[in-house]
Amino acid sequence: IQTEIIIRISKLDTVNPTMIDEINEQLKQDLSSEYITSSEKLGGNKKVAAILNAMQSGGEEILDSLNDLDPDKADKIREHMATFEDLCFLDREEFLALFKEIDYQTWVLAGRGYNEDVKEFFKKNLSSSRYQMFMEDIEDQGKMSLSSVKEAEKQILMRALDLHDSGIINLKKSNEKWVI
Repeated sequence: IQTEIIIRISKLDTVNPTMIDEINEQLKQDLSSEYITSSEKLGGNKKVAAILNAMQSGGEEILDSLNDLDPDKADKIREHMATFEDLCFLDREEFLALFKEIDYQTWVLAGRGYNEDVKEFFKKNLSSSRYQMFMEDIEDQGKMSLSSVKEAEKQILMRALDLHDSGIINLKKSNEKWVI
């Protein structure tokens, strides 16, 4: 049923303004008040991606099921999703802009889940002393729950997506060179 819900949300787009006007007129008559004045975005691929990004777990399984039913739809949703590894494709300036936006302790907590590629990316983009201190802080944390680490990663990704949407950073899906 999760896959069916995702398909339905992804197919929602905008509401016809004529329908909004008709509903608005009826509401004016019934309630003598104006509540709706323009079309509202109800769903779409971006909305589904945001829902799946916010999930603690199971998002990838839902996308896999959707891929079996509608591969094109699954690909379009994936285009709006971000993974922690996608941060490795930020250029240095973008990474530092994101790094400054997030509380340092959130980065440290998320650090417990960093794979070697992510660690190498941090090494390349932080000064050597800052990187060394950062890695020491990660090691000094002691035992952490996986859900805490995932929540920290989610906070970072959600902020990265906000910065991407506002044009401050570009979450590319590969290390392909871009021409402007």
